[in-house]
Parts: sequence; structure tokens; C-alpha cells
Amino acid sequence: MQGAAEPGTFARAPDAVLKARKIVRARRPGGGGGGSGDGGGNDNAGTVTANPFAGVSLVAAPPMPPPADGEGGSVNPFAALAEVQVRRRRQRDESGA
Repeated sequence: MQGAAEPGTFARAPDAVLKARKIVRARRPGGGGGGSGDGGGNDNAGTVTANPFAGVSLVAAPPMPPPADGEGGSVNPFAALAEVQVRRRRQRDESGA
């Protein structure tokens, strides 16, 4: 193998090849455009981007107020279903009798 370089080293391309190539600098997402553009360091160091987590609050929600109808215990989430069952039984009894 002729011209095999040591791993991790690169051979410089001839000047004619370099002149024919189009050199394009990569752009980072998020815009900006400031910086030196020399390829080293952080080109977006001076730009300010919007924080997507600015509206997030990680505190506990305030406690629920007690029921207004004077019930001292916990609220039964199935109470409405029990009322529906009672109404259906009454309708059945009335229509069947």
C-alpha cells in the first residue's frame, strides 16, 4: 500500500484540488450568525435564544377547597352513578308494576 499514512494523520490535498473545492462553513441551528467564523470555539456565544422551559413551574398545586355543601369527609367520585342507578330502579319498578 503506497502512501499509507499513520492512523490519525491526514495528507494535504494539492493546491489545484483545493481551489476547485467549494468551502462551506456549517451553521448551527438556532440562527445567530455572529462570531468570528474561524471554526474554533462557540460561534453562538453572544446570541440569546428563547428558553423552551421558561413557563414550566415544578411546584405542587394548591390544595383543593373543602366541599361547599357541608360534607366533612372526602367526596365520592361515584356518587353520581349511584344516583343514576337509584333512578333507573325506580323507573323499572314504576313501569313494571
